[in-house]
Amino acid sequence: MRSPRTTHHDISVWIVEDHREYRQTVAYLLDKTSGIRCSDTFHEYEEVQALMATNQSWNVPDVVLMDYELPGLNGIEALKHLKSQLPRVPILMLTINDDEDTILGALKAGASGYLLKDDPLDKLVAAIREAHQGGMLMPPSVAGKVMQFFSDTQPRHDYRLTAREKQILKLMGQGFSQKKIAHTLFLSYHTIDSHLRNIYRKLHVKSRIEAIAKVFGEHIV
Repeated sequence: MRSPRTTHHDISVWIVEDHREYRQTVAYLLDKTSGIRCSDTFHEYEEVQALMATNQSWNVPDVVLMDYELPGLNGIEALKHLKSQLPRVPILMLTINDDEDTILGALKAGASGYLLKDDPLDKLVAAIREAHQGGMLMPPSVAGKVMQFFSDTQPRHDYRLTAREKQILKLMGQGFSQKKIAHTLFLSYHTIDSHLRNIYRKLHVKSRIEAIAKVFGEHIV
């Protein structure tokens, strides 16, 4: 584990990855990237659980990078557990496979996207920044399957959304990040955040992808 010095404006990243060399390399490269710092690394998810249970001074990360295939509790189960503990923290899955089932499984479990371990640094950095701004990294090849999954499992009814909330949902469906929505509507980031909390509550969802799925699956906007 590690706790390098960070500034107030840095994006704080946790890395949960059992391959030591890869984990250390990514941490080193992120620390050399302006505006991003790796605040902690973990060999397995059980180390994350231990930190949260025994250390009262740990700080909530802005983004988590998590290996799909972890020892002990596997990546998908670890993702589900961490999302239950830190529901508003975006988690990007690291994988060596880009098959649709792997990606779909991660997204359905609550991931904000996925990255291949051999992706270049600039793509990793861009993904972290996008996730931190509320974006969703979902390849077109699996988008339809994800939407179908959620629309098939949710009944249709009146969610009593306001005009502003529908406007925000429409922009989310177009792939706008939270920051970009705020800029487009001339509202503060915190105001959009408040609207999103209400939207998630009304739609009975816990993540951006579930909200977007309802937008398309139930023709809400």
